[in-house]
Amino acid sequence: MCDGMGGLTKGELASAIVVRAFEAWFMEKLPYQLRRITVEMLKAEWERLVTDCNDRIRKQGSQNMGTTLTAMLFYADAYYIIHVGDCRAYELTSEVFQLTKDQTFVEREVASGRMTREQAKTDSRRNVLLQCIGVKEEVEPEFIARAYSDCINISIDYGVMEKTSRAWVYPVTFGWQDIGSWE
Repeated sequence: MCDGMGGLTKGELASAIVVRAFEAWFMEKLPYQLRRITVEMLKAEWERLVTDCNDRIRKQGSQNMGTTLTAMLFYADAYYIIHVGDCRAYELTSEVFQLTKDQTFVEREVASGRMTREQAKTDSRRNVLLQCIGVKEEVEPEFIARAYSDCINISIDYGVMEKTSRAWVYPVTFGWQDIGSWE
């Protein structure tokens, strides 16, 4: 999932660059790498893709064009995530568990103890990204490797989760009709 920034046209272009780069890797390179790929190789390959996309977007646009990224790969008995920005990856079992950390100003403040989670929800800087692809010279993606369990994984935009409750995830994902108990 990518969520572009910098206005509709610029954000759409930045997102498209990243989506096409990951799609090309998935279709053209991954099939040949599967037999010998390691977690370290995958991490390095994805980080290279992010760096290449970052450079390409910076050359094509201005500092007003960028995108977030949360990508997942399920392979064998594990899944892998690369994450930049505030699109989120979740694991759904009997609970909703956020796998990625928002790379935002308010999340950093909450983690450091300078702001409460409640203050972060209404702070005027809650949408300020610390990282995205295409704006700064360097990007440091978060990489996650986890053993696959009996769960469902989804990726969703931060704004959707900010405006709704986590309770909607279950009815939508599992097709439940009774939504009267939503938070």
